[in-house]
Amino acid sequence: ISGKNIMSRYLEANLDFVRILSDVERDSAISVPALIESRRVQLLQETCDLTFLHYFHRPIGSVSDGEIPNGSKFRVLSIELQESIGRGEIWFNNLEVLEYLEDPRGVEVGTDIHRDGGFGGYTNYICIFKLEGKGQFLVYENLNGDNPKELDSSPGNLIIMKPDVCHAFTRVKPPAYSFALRQKLKLIH
Repeated sequence: ISGKNIMSRYLEANLDFVRILSDVERDSAISVPALIESRRVQLLQETCDLTFLHYFHRPIGSVSDGEIPNGSKFRVLSIELQESIGRGEIWFNNLEVLEYLEDPRGVEVGTDIHRDGGFGGYTNYICIFKLEGKGQFLVYENLNGDNPKELDSSPGNLIIMKPDVCHAFTRVKPPAYSFALRQKLKLIH
């Protein structure tokens, strides 16, 4: 893994992050199979112990960094990913587990086109591990939705994108779970 001798706990051993990050620089966003299947299942099981916050009675909930327990498998995966990437400026200081449930009103579940953190809130890369569920993960040229490109959002895949990429997760078949890792530009105390 990136020339380092790291014992893989969660990530497939054959990931070449030099090539992966080169592809991200060229394409802005890519998806690669990344999680060892048994570890993906363990992460999914750990979501049962989390308390998701649902805003405005929406079927999308989240557990943010402060509520993810120390020693959590999600934190272990975060450290392993940082070490595997092997670049000192990568420090994921914003973790979030997302839950997509069925909407009782029968409304399609998903997110609108957006940039994480608006404009300029994050740096380096945004990484999203797909843990469970089906849907369309789309990246766009802009917030108008021009030139959509679908990325493979199969469970176990890792989507890596530049922080300014416009994207949406649509047509979600609940339940679905994702784990997002980001690096905020500034820490707010």
